[in-house]
Amino acid sequence: MNNKHAFVIFITALLLIIFTFTVVYNNAGVDVLNPQVITKTVDDKTSYELNYSLAAGGNFKVLDCESAYYTSDDQFIGKSSTVLENITIGGIPMYENITMEENAGNSTPKKVKISIFKQKLTPEQKLANGTYAVDAFYEKTFDLK
Repeated sequence: MNNKHAFVIFITALLLIIFTFTVVYNNAGVDVLNPQVITKTVDDKTSYELNYSLAAGGNFKVLDCESAYYTSDDQFIGKSSTVLENITIGGIPMYENITMEENAGNSTPKKVKISIFKQKLTPEQKLANGTYAVDAFYEKTFDLK
């Protein structure tokens, strides 16, 4: 094999490696594991906390984790949010206090929709009914036990 063939093979391998790392970096994702709502009662006042594990498959500057809570008949009853910065690959335990809507009464969260954004949302981007004015990077609805 002469130097010309070795050079072509080297350049081809280099381009393939660059392409592979670019695809892996740009397609880094997240996943939510084991969401649970914890009920706390103090002095006849009930509050709720969402616990889950956020699995990050890449590095992110900002992740805005927004959660919307619904009854079993899909009535919006509350929300919570957490903003994370400088996230690296791995698992992150999440604990969010749920802010219940005034009209929720004694309703208990039975479903949670977790939406994750690659930017910090402004108050104008968070709509009143648990939806958002921008598209989520990750979004999934879970049934709660």
